[in-house]
Amino acid sequence: MKTVAHLFAGLSLGSIAFLWAFSSQAQIIVGNGGDVIACSADAAPALKNRTVLLDRYEAEEINGMTIDLGEGGDGDSYGPMLERVFERVERFDSSFASILRVYVDDFVDNARFLDDSGLVDVNDSRHVIIPHGCEVRQIAIQREPRFSGEPRYLIDENLFHQLELTDRAMLALHEALYRMALGSGQVNSLNVRYITGWLSTKEFDRVVNAESFRMTMTRAGFLTEFWLDSRLGNYWGLFECRVPGNRLHFIPR
Repeated sequence: MKTVAHLFAGLSLGSIAFLWAFSSQAQIIVGNGGDVIACSADAAPALKNRTVLLDRYEAEEINGMTIDLGEGGDGDSYGPMLERVFERVERFDSSFASILRVYVDDFVDNARFLDDSGLVDVNDSRHVIIPHGCEVRQIAIQREPRFSGEPRYLIDENLFHQLELTDRAMLALHEALYRMALGSGQVNSLNVRYITGWLSTKEFDRVVNAESFRMTMTRAGFLTEFWLDSRLGNYWGLFECRVPGNRLHFIPR
């Protein structure tokens, strides 16, 4: 039987980097962000005096998708909207859905909201369109905690409260996906914004099989069962996937 060393020797450097980023030994320090479009009275009627997550704007206005996360819960809770996303993903990749849920819950429970400070701009969005009468603003910064008590997520509370409930749910999803993407070595949020929008739309419900889902996710650089299966083959069954402490571990069975 091949050893674990032989098994991982066949992985590409990029694959090893992805797995290592999720291990308990990873020491990656990141500083990346999430953006909104803040629009004035001079903006187009659909955006007039609104603050919209950049992911949502691009999904609707650039990619022609229809956002559909259903209704929120009591007390401005966007939890039911996120559950809808988890259910969509679970149809095709239960492991990815489990990891996504862990990271979303970590954001919801532990993000630090700042009500008296603005966030500096993080130039990682690579956006190409800014609507007339609007400006791009930094709503979130994500970075790997270095010390005890240091938050992973910093949120501009004033901008957050300007968002509709749908945008708040999408922000939590964006940050969870970005956490995964940063672990794989991605340096901007282009793929993250597309996938955040896609998972939040009616168009996703037209995906008819797991192969279509996994092809899109793999193209965007995200870990899926198919991604692992194509590299680990029959040896994938030798490992158990766990997510203690919000980190992904591969443990020999």
